Amino acid sequence: MIEVLKEITFKKIGFKIKTRGDCHHLAEMVYTTIQKDISYNTLRRFFGLDKKMKPSKNTLDIISEFNGFTSYTDFLINYPKHNFRIIKEEAFKYLSRSDDKSLISFLSSVETINENLIDIIINIFRELTLQNRYDTIKKLFDHDALNPKFYNYSELIYLCNSIGSQFRKVNSNYKMFYDTKYFNQTVFTTFVDYSSLNKNYGKYAQYVYRQTKNKDLKLFSGLLTQFRRLLNNKKVTNCYEDFVSDTTHPILLSRFISMKIILEPKKKHIEILKKYTIRNSVNR
Repeated sequence: MIEVLKEITFKKIGFKIKTRGDCHHLAEMVYTTIQKDISYNTLRRFFGLDKKMKPSKNTLDIISEFNGFTSYTDFLINYPKHNFRIIKEEAFKYLSRSDDKSLISFLSSVETINENLIDIIINIFRELTLQNRYDTIKKLFDHDALNPKFYNYSELIYLCNSIGSQFRKVNSNYKMFYDTKYFNQTVFTTFVDYSSLNKNYGKYAQYVYRQTKNKDLKLFSGLLTQFRRLLNNKKVTNCYEDFVSDTTHPILLSRFISMKIILEPKKKHIEILKKYTIRNSVNR
């Protein structure tokens, strides 16, 4: 959080600390603002212009107070809440103006993904969905804020299930998102909408299977179409074994094994499960 404190100081004063003169100038600004002395040498060390040393509690308290907090402890406790409120207000300002360019630019400026920011992204999608602004939603699915590599598993589940639930309510046409960078990697493969397998989600799975050349996506969408057949009391005809490889994700591999067990005679089930166990132990 010390680096964050430095950054909000730069933002407050309007320049970065690069020289001894900058340190003198900041020391004067601190005294003028909160009537407390801090030496330019202390500021040089704090901002890394001199030999790097761990800042004292007094230094951290003074710089925190300069930025509007009562102490460094107060900064640690309240900055995340304060920052979240500012970010939320800014996001909804652009939403209310239908200012797509600024909204996209705003998301680009938000570098840290955390639970609060995930909630903001979810709320942005909710508002855009209610306003039928699907062209903007497509832009968001091309944006790195939706890149799954920036999220851990639980965060990704929360994000994608929340967005997917909104899309289900309005019966969204998923085909419009097919060519975006991250829709298939996020909502389609994470929010598995079993309740809509005979509706838009199931139809989209068939569409993806016909269109994609990605083996994992082909396997996932193909297995969904077979599961749809099973739920409709139709014979399962394929488990798409040709698309399984050593790099197939364990969760996707489990889907494949489940369908293979349904497809194969009962006497082969133990053999199939043994192969699955061996494969998983080798890939760990």
